[in-house]
Amino acid sequence: MATNGKTTFGSTLRADVQSAPAAIGATSTGCQSDEGEYETFTEEQITARMAEYQKAWDQGKQFVVSEQWHTPKEYVEAVRELMGRIDIDPASCAKAQERVQAKRYYTLKENGLLFDWYGKLFLNCSYHGEEEWFKKAVSEYTRGNVSEAVILTHTMRTYEPWFNLLSAVASAICLVKGEVKWAVDHALDVEALKRCGEEFHPKYVRHGSIVFYLGTNSRDFRIIFSQFGVCYGK
Repeated sequence: MATNGKTTFGSTLRADVQSAPAAIGATSTGCQSDEGEYETFTEEQITARMAEYQKAWDQGKQFVVSEQWHTPKEYVEAVRELMGRIDIDPASCAKAQERVQAKRYYTLKENGLLFDWYGKLFLNCSYHGEEEWFKKAVSEYTRGNVSEAVILTHTMRTYEPWFNLLSAVASAICLVKGEVKWAVDHALDVEALKRCGEEFHPKYVRHGSIVFYLGTNSRDFRIIFSQFGVCYGK
């Protein structure tokens, strides 16, 4: 999760933040962005963002906070428990790797689609143009380059060809109960959410989630991932 963008509005938020003038005499907090730039925000900016989150949360409204949504640690831990390790995370960033700790990962700028994938795969890619990632995962698995894989995806477009493609090759799936509380990685969002508390989660475009497993260990997948929802396997 290791994940690339789940929405398309994060870049606009970042542009707004970078252009906002700092208040005279205000204290500031620095955060590392995905691009490696060190961004500084005033206390006023952070407090304002926290207030926006809370207002949207209280009113039950959708509120887009970032173009980066990382896999929660409990899912990453389950993946590692199942496969023993993660060899390749092709749709990731440095911040996500603090949790995923894959032997090899590729960022949005590097474009993991351009490389061969080997070993144990973990994939939580963008939900825009996701079909190319899923086709690549299935191709690498059927060729024998990937020995097993855990793939996180959504239930928004189960009518599209990629869903049938994954369903046909997967040995097990998990229908996640409720909504996954994705971790954000936009510098200002991270700072604001950290101050809101570990359990706070702003609303976003709502959808269900499905975890696909490709491999020969479907029994253990069903046991381990049953904590997240109902599991089925071959």
